[in-house]
Amino acid sequence: MIFSTAIRTPPPDLSGYARVYHTMMDLDIGTNTITHNLDLFDEHSLTISVFDGSSSVQVDVDTIDVNSLTLTTLVAATNARITIVGI
Repeated sequence: MIFSTAIRTPPPDLSGYARVYHTMMDLDIGTNTITHNLDLFDEHSLTISVFDGSSSVQVDVDTIDVNSLTLTTLVAATNARITIVGI
């Protein structure tokens, strides 16, 4: 079965096209919204890491659009380091 989606065509050479957003913020238990303004090629073309000190924090990521997403977590984290890399 072939699925077709309407997405923008990527540039022919993606080297040098990755964009990075880094922030430190307090995460509350539940849903937290991040506006990264990376203007991604596709809202799902990203990877994310979240750390509280030296420990990674497990989060559920839901994209809103090419410039924002929500993180849902079961634990609160003060000054969590969040890095988003996308194309």
